[in-house]
Amino acid sequence: MRFVKWFSVVVLALATIAFLATFAIESYAAGKSGIYQLVEPRTTEDLFGDGGVGTEIGSPQAFVILDEKAVLPSPPGDTKRYLNKTYLDRNGIYPLQLQTVKFFTSTTRLASGIAMVLSAVGLWFAHRKLAKPA
Repeated sequence: MRFVKWFSVVVLALATIAFLATFAIESYAAGKSGIYQLVEPRTTEDLFGDGGVGTEIGSPQAFVILDEKAVLPSPPGDTKRYLNKTYLDRNGIYPLQLQTVKFFTSTTRLASGIAMVLSAVGLWFAHRKLAKPA
């Protein structure tokens, strides 16, 4: 029963740390995110004066941007912010969406919450068994 007690204490401590860390991780990612349009930049517009940024890929999404060099300057009068897919591919950066971060942090919160409850039950059970002489 002593093993169950110590194991429960370790799991409870680790699950609590994981649970609390998800809030910091999600907050950090939200602070580094913004709504961007992923584009494949074209250089022919510069030659012909079309003024376009490039070929848009998908719809604007909330991306977590850690490297500001991946953000393209917007043309005059355009309020969209653009993300350079070529730069991201060349540097091996995956365009991480904020939605993905929120999914994994909420899943981790759920799993660590369940682990905290189960380890608390294990701790209570082990304490009860150790307190009662057989």
